Amino acid sequence: SSNLGQELLDRVFRHLNLLETAYFGLRYLDHENQT
Repeated sequence: SSNLGQELLDRVFRHLNLLETAYFGLRYLDHENQT
């Protein structure tokens, strides 16, 4: 049961990390396009 909770947290953090990476990747591209 605690193992399940840990797995759930791992999935959430991995998902947030993917979103953060995609978000900053898009911001970086926007910044490059502005110059």
